[in-house]
Amino acid sequence: MVHALECSARAHFDTVRPLPRHTTAAAPELARRCTQLRNDHAAPPPVCETACLGPNRSNAHKYSAGLFPSFGACRDIRKDNDKISLDGFVVRETNTTVIFRLHSIASSAHSCLACVEGPQGTCDRIDACDFDTAPLPSHMSLMPAVGADAVVFNFGLHYSNEKRYRAHMVRLMQEMASFGQQSGKAAVFRETSVQHFPVASGDYHDAIARDPSLVVVVRNGTRGDGKQDDQLREWHGGSFCAARSSSSPQSWRNQVVHDVVGREGLTHAVAIQPFENLTAPMWDFHQHPVWRNGRWSSDCTHFCYSPRFWDRSFHDMYHALRRGFMMSRAKIGIAK
Repeated sequence: MVHALECSARAHFDTVRPLPRHTTAAAPELARRCTQLRNDHAAPPPVCETACLGPNRSNAHKYSAGLFPSFGACRDIRKDNDKISLDGFVVRETNTTVIFRLHSIASSAHSCLACVEGPQGTCDRIDACDFDTAPLPSHMSLMPAVGADAVVFNFGLHYSNEKRYRAHMVRLMQEMASFGQQSGKAAVFRETSVQHFPVASGDYHDAIARDPSLVVVVRNGTRGDGKQDDQLREWHGGSFCAARSSSSPQSWRNQVVHDVVGREGLTHAVAIQPFENLTAPMWDFHQHPVWRNGRWSSDCTHFCYSPRFWDRSFHDMYHALRRGFMMSRAKIGIAK
């Protein structure tokens, strides 16, 4: 999506340029928590080295960032100055800066898996930033630092637990609403796209729940970005993705989002960008089967580039942003 957005901008404007190398300070509480986590869990206790690092220290590289492993916001923060690097592009004609958060797959940093010495000398892996007991600030904490006027978020595909997703969305939507209610601000949540794995829902997790052998773990495999991954999970099912039928259920993730926005009374502050219905019929827009790591694999999640598809998506984004800005004006009008 991010490359498609920049490509679309370049098609309409002559002054699109990459965002100059830029960093911004992380929210103080986030920086403090991430520093504390790194200091507390930079390495496993000596008695747990073998249990935590694996045979012949095969997992030792996962401690390079100070957590085991690091995800989300803590991964973004530079250890030497508590700043976050920003990626994106600038449209000079409209004085617009677009910033991407490319590898954030959940609404806040989570799964800070650390190895600690437990009772009776056991070695236990814990989540040092567990959402229920020690949550980190969400990605919304970055918005004041970059001076954002509008935010467009989506988190969904990488969640498999509905209860956890709902809890995360309640918190995120409340924070987005606080932002969206401000004068001249807009908060948009884009619906999660449809997957097309060969089950009724099309959902990846439903597919492997039905048949775990459809996914294989490739040790020391190569990911699509060329990086090595010692626990690469690859779809090893049928070579072709499947079309959805008229009886296919609605995405449970999008149901949760709409329900949360309604139940929490946030429809006046958070606009929803439709995306499920746009992606539902696109079962044949996925990457074709490829031979990788000694086997055939296919992708029924990510979509191939199509200008017409993304033009429609950005059209919907524009109108969602417009609704968001109108919401903030209406709120100010009511307050007066």
